[in-house]
Amino acid sequence: MLFLLLGLLIPLIFFAAQFVMTLADESRLVAVLGMVAGLLLYAYLGYSIYLGAQRISDQLVRGVQAAGKGDLSMHLTHKQKGTWGEIGYEFERTLGRLSDIVGNVRSASVMLGETGRGLVQDTRSLSERAQEQGASLQQTATHVRRVSETVAKNADASQEISLMTSSIHKEAESAGQLMQKAVQSMGPLQAASGRMNEIIGTIDSIAFQTNILALNAAVEAARAGEQGRGFAVVAAEVRNLAKRSQEAAGEVRGLIAESSTHVATSVSEIDQVSELMASLVTGIREIAMNITVMAEGSASQSSALEEVVNAVGDLDTLTQENTTLVAQASEKSDKLINQAFDLENAVSFIRLRQGSAEEARQMAVDAVLHAHDVGFEKAIADFHDPQGKFIDRDLYIFAFNRNGVYKAFGGAPERVGRRLEETPGLDGRRLLADAWAACDAGAGWVTYDFVNKFSGEIQSKSSYVVPVDKDHLLGCGTYLNDDIQA
Repeated sequence: MLFLLLGLLIPLIFFAAQFVMTLADESRLVAVLGMVAGLLLYAYLGYSIYLGAQRISDQLVRGVQAAGKGDLSMHLTHKQKGTWGEIGYEFERTLGRLSDIVGNVRSASVMLGETGRGLVQDTRSLSERAQEQGASLQQTATHVRRVSETVAKNADASQEISLMTSSIHKEAESAGQLMQKAVQSMGPLQAASGRMNEIIGTIDSIAFQTNILALNAAVEAARAGEQGRGFAVVAAEVRNLAKRSQEAAGEVRGLIAESSTHVATSVSEIDQVSELMASLVTGIREIAMNITVMAEGSASQSSALEEVVNAVGDLDTLTQENTTLVAQASEKSDKLINQAFDLENAVSFIRLRQGSAEEARQMAVDAVLHAHDVGFEKAIADFHDPQGKFIDRDLYIFAFNRNGVYKAFGGAPERVGRRLEETPGLDGRRLLADAWAACDAGAGWVTYDFVNKFSGEIQSKSSYVVPVDKDHLLGCGTYLNDDIQA
């Protein structure tokens, strides 16, 4: 650049000298002075332009060299206008965009690795549960198959009992009908016994009257004297016959009375037996109906259990297929983790203008260890030290309790003591719930919208949170560049 200025300046001096030689003495002096002043001004302006371009070119060279070594954190500081200024401005923007892109790649690789590890754990747990479920299903299928066989046998036995009960019911009904006929036949027997009593009474009455007549005949024969002696003998015989008939009628009456008593007792007992038989027939009928219903239910239960056995078998097959799929998913998840790790390593050497996810996670882990070593209160002071290791570019440590009150905030210490809900642009309740849910599970990432302290814009942010104790947590986050314009 300097040689270019000298190359332009020498011809100008030559032509100016020739022009001065043609002028008068006084005019020549004025012209010489003006020419010298113009040449000096031209030289100054040219040299200034040269220095500005040289500064920009030096910064560009340093920026390119730093970018080649993986350092994208360098900022070009210049106020040069014109072409060189535009070149510097565009180079500055290019470095910024590259830093954002690499930051997104690094953050995405970390998130991908975290997701992959969680997926591997979930798939392994799912595989173990699937195997346990498969073993349980096999045992269940065996037990259900045994129960099905037992129920099938019960159904067959119930069917046989139902047939036997139906036969007994028919026989009991026949016996009941015969008993009813026997009861009905006792009625004529009782009537005949009563009729015999009446006949015996008649015979007894005839014998009594015969005895009276014989007595009268004997009296008349006695009156007749010798002539009536033969008639008296006949009357005595008739009287004896009447007496014997009366005695026989008395014996027959006693036998008939005893027979009537036995018949009445038998009728009463047969009535009781008939009632019991009727009750027995009714009970057998109900038992037969219940056994029939039980047999039908056992048959239905056997059929249903057979369907259950088939369904359990199908479910066991599906479980085995799921186990295979889970194993394949676990293998692919392992590959995904390895690829994410390779991607993270590929860009880990690049230093960015902003913090990345792995740097935020490491800072949060280091902060927890530091809090445990020196105490939480002492660590808070270290978290707020601008020259300390816990504030780096846009990375800083924040901490709050279960009530959502800030205990530390490296990016803005004046927020200590305030609640999360008081932070502009932040959904404090959601962040509080998500952060403690992650900490109660051990540690993890939470994503939320937050105001970028450099740009002043609301931007998505992902923070890694770790519990300090049961009542406090701390975290460190990195901004997510959702829109990177070309």
